[in-house]
Amino acid sequence: MFFLLGVLFLAVGAVPLFRAIRAGSTEEDPAAARRRVMTAVWILTAFVVVLIAVRVFLAYYTELFWFARLGFEDRFWTEITVKIILFFVGAGAAFAFFASNILIGATKDLGPIVRRVLLLAGAVLAVLLGVQASGFWEETLLYLNQAASGTLDPVFEKSVPFYLFSLPFYSSVLVLVKGALFLAAALILAGRIGAAALRGGDMQQIEGVTREISPLRNHLLFLGGLFFITQALTTYLTIFELMYSKAGVVTGVGWLDVNVRVPAYWITIGVHSAVSAFLFASIVFRGLLTRVLGIRTAGSEGGIQGSRRSWAVPPAVLGGLFLLNGIIPSIIDSYVVKPNEITLEHPFIQHNIDFTRQAYKLQDPFLET
Repeated sequence: MFFLLGVLFLAVGAVPLFRAIRAGSTEEDPAAARRRVMTAVWILTAFVVVLIAVRVFLAYYTELFWFARLGFEDRFWTEITVKIILFFVGAGAAFAFFASNILIGATKDLGPIVRRVLLLAGAVLAVLLGVQASGFWEETLLYLNQAASGTLDPVFEKSVPFYLFSLPFYSSVLVLVKGALFLAAALILAGRIGAAALRGGDMQQIEGVTREISPLRNHLLFLGGLFFITQALTTYLTIFELMYSKAGVVTGVGWLDVNVRVPAYWITIGVHSAVSAFLFASIVFRGLLTRVLGIRTAGSEGGIQGSRRSWAVPPAVLGGLFLLNGIIPSIIDSYVVKPNEITLEHPFIQHNIDFTRQAYKLQDPFLET
């Protein structure tokens, strides 16, 4: 019902726009026609905002009414308060990061028009990241209110609250950080391409986006180094997420995880850390990219030229990581673990039994067989 009413409401809001477009085809004054269309667009925008506001109000009012009838109104307001705080913290931090990249980074010489457009785009992207951050309200509350526990897992020796409360929170933070880094790099490249298009608009000038290669190169290398640090941290957390794995004979860590996957993850962490260090070092040592990847600045205009190594090394690294984390574990699982599953998995099955009994308080001596 609300969907149908919303469609009718938007149809009413779109009527001035349709009339303005029809009148514009016969309007003798183009400026007046543009003003009429812009006014109609603002009217339609206002209708959309009102519709969204009504939808949000009805959703939250229904929840408030339900929680109030159950006597848990404080729980509702706690959720709303944390969501609002996380939204402003996430959006504010993201916009500060985007603005610093735009104002003091490789786009500071692009002119006021391009910089204003980039700041506006950064504000919109920051709002989206703020909305995503507000969605992590439950993980944040659980992390901030977790209780200590003396129970450690027998494999990684981490406490139970770490897996239940800390690990999901850390993973959520890394998702936001990686998103901000990726979007910042996209804004930088969009600013360069936009500036080149405004200067002339032909393909030769747009392809010459790397003409001012030094600041752009260093900026993207810095963001890339930060991104691979977050990738290393994500892989590190993936090690502990094996406790939730259902790939083995029991839920949790198995023989293959401890003896194959965890070492592979540590190698992957080393690769990500090495790539990050390489990108940071390339900012200081300008010839490093040329010596390792064959990438160099060529010509008087400073464009980028690559070589066969530029196209061979990154796919080789990715292929090696895929082999290490995907193909090799599958082969070992099929030809080593499966034929000896009872023998190899016995300690991990026992861990599963022990902790299940502990969770249900089935540790009394008379239950022993």
